[in-house]
Amino acid sequence: MYDQVVVILREAGKTIVENPGVMTNPTLEKLNEGVKIAPRERGGWL
Repeated sequence: MYDQVVVILREAGKTIVENPGVMTNPTLEKLNEGVKIAPRERGGWL
């Protein structure tokens, strides 16, 4: 399913930045990693 979502987003012209190691119900620490990455990569959502 993940691969299908990636294809749909890319076809829609969206840029995807992955944060490896994110698990279901991520810890606050892992979420904060994404918060730090988002501005650098001009991320619009996490």
